[in-house]
Amino acid sequence: MRGVLAVVVFAGATLTAGADDEKKYTSKDGKFAVAFPTDGKVKTTKQEVGGGLTINMVVAEGKDRAYSVMFMSLPEAAKDVPAKNILDGAEKGAIDKSGGKLIKSKEIEFGKAKHPGRDILVEKDGNKVRTWIIYTDTRIYVVLVGGPKDYASGKEAQAFFDSFEITK
Repeated sequence: MRGVLAVVVFAGATLTAGADDEKKYTSKDGKFAVAFPTDGKVKTTKQEVGGGLTINMVVAEGKDRAYSVMFMSLPEAAKDVPAKNILDGAEKGAIDKSGGKLIKSKEIEFGKAKHPGRDILVEKDGNKVRTWIIYTDTRIYVVLVGGPKDYASGKEAQAFFDSFEITK
């Protein structure tokens, strides 16, 4: 599963503007909503990764910044795996797969339900990718923003992360 999550975390997409909370993209399948930047064209794709797992990706494309939400439904057996193990594997896989350098890793709790998660920042070739990996008992969400220099840690990136919500 570690390699699968690495692919998810660093799937490519680019964009040029900040998030707009008034125009949220809603995924009924993914059970989430998020405010993608308004001038990016939102695209959805699915990728079969083996073992009956499918990665669903929602991205917006543009010039030199990445905004993406990915999700994957987990098999029932994953409920028996401690959240920390899943998050550790996802983080390690993301770093190994990208070939980037880990700058920051922090445990987080997401939403009112306090879902366990990880906030990581990785640097490679002058670009930084900030990623939230959120684990529910049935699904992993990967929310990411990437771009040159410190864009992934800036106000526009934070607005995108803050707009993300898990729905029913």
